[in-house]
Amino acid sequence: TTDVLLGAFYQQHDIRSPHSWFAQILLQESLNTRDGFKSGRTVKLDGGVQYAASSQWSVLAQVNTVIRARDQGDEAEPEDTGSQAIYFSPGVSFLVMPRIQLYSFFQQPIYQNVHGVQLVADYSFILGIKSSF
Repeated sequence: TTDVLLGAFYQQHDIRSPHSWFAQILLQESLNTRDGFKSGRTVKLDGGVQYAASSQWSVLAQVNTVIRARDQGDEAEPEDTGSQAIYFSPGVSFLVMPRIQLYSFFQQPIYQNVHGVQLVADYSFILGIKSSF
């Protein structure tokens, strides 16, 4: 299917303070069906804070929310799709070079409501690289 993604992001950071925070929302909506299937709408809400412990190290914390509607169509299994989840994600970041940052999060679910029979993780570990231009 062809999906539309609509999102907004806001970040506040005062260079005189070691603290910053962000909030974002993302909506994913399928515009059509394919072979009798249309995936459910997904809404993601995220918010987080960062504390610069030094010029290179930062401590991070996020709350991530995912709300996914049930799939639709003749080939869908709506009884086994759709969910709501809230995760707490503490982490750290390290500034490798002025424009390259490594980051890591441990993501722990604090609420999950899964419809039907679906596989879900007890926790997740995220490792990434951020580059700015």
